[in-house]
Amino acid sequence: MADPTSGIAWEFHVALYDQVSPGKFKANPTIASGDFKLSKDGGVLTNLTTLPSVAPAGSVLVKVQLSAAELTGCSYIEVVAIDQAGDEWADSAWHWPVQMPGGGGSGGSLLLLGVG
Repeated sequence: MADPTSGIAWEFHVALYDQVSPGKFKANPTIASGDFKLSKDGGVLTNLTTLPSVAPAGSVLVKVQLSAAELTGCSYIEVVAIDQAGDEWADSAWHWPVQMPGGGGSGGSLLLLGVG
């Protein structure tokens, strides 16, 4: 998967670890407003513009979409996922460098935190 590019909408997919069954992914996790947040260049965490969704429905995969505006004016991003309503799934975080349009990337994401 290519790194995100400044000013261009981008999406990625993740699976979230189940809190009840450690080491297993959570099937059909409940995602609510405030569960996924974005930090640009280490700044304040803000809610994503688009609420992530389970796709395909009923699976373990969560589709996370970032808008062009969310990818503008930064050299890297971090997306943090924390289940605000309960402990259905484990906290996770991901880091990506943001490429300039037409530029090369430095190569992929780094999972910062993932198993509860």
